[in-house]
Amino acid sequence: MTTRTRTFTLTLALLLTLAGYAQKFEYKFQDPKLSISERTDDLISRLTLEEKVGQLMYGAPAIERLGIPQ
Repeated sequence: MTTRTRTFTLTLALLLTLAGYAQKFEYKFQDPKLSISERTDDLISRLTLEEKVGQLMYGAPAIERLGIPQ
């Protein structure tokens, strides 16, 4: 491997690693670094009563405003 190729590969790996650290989450419940309790508390506080009831159904509908798929 040439020095130029090696430098390019290492630079690319570094940039990809840093991009992962720079990931921002719109809501706390999307952040996997938080505890399950913190995430569920945040999610439940954001849901309306109708959305909470809807999640009790077998085919729960998506909640697009929070980015929750069906």
